[in-house]
Amino acid sequence: MEEAIRYGFEKCEKAFLEQSFNGRSDKSGSCGLISFFYGKDCYISNVGDSRAIMSSRRGQIIRELSLDHKASEEF
Repeated sequence: MEEAIRYGFEKCEKAFLEQSFNGRSDKSGSCGLISFFYGKDCYISNVGDSRAIMSSRRGQIIRELSLDHKASEEF
């Protein structure tokens, strides 16, 4: 599942970067966040300036579900 999610993000970003805007390429990148439920499992994936949190008990309990993406950590 993790490989499929990663592949989807990479394919989406590649398509975005290949677009032309008024004859110019936009190299600003992209951001996105998904939550995917499969059976009893929940997958959270993010790239760019996106963050996921979950709250329960009417906001009394808050959990971070994603880690911040930092461009300096890209390879």
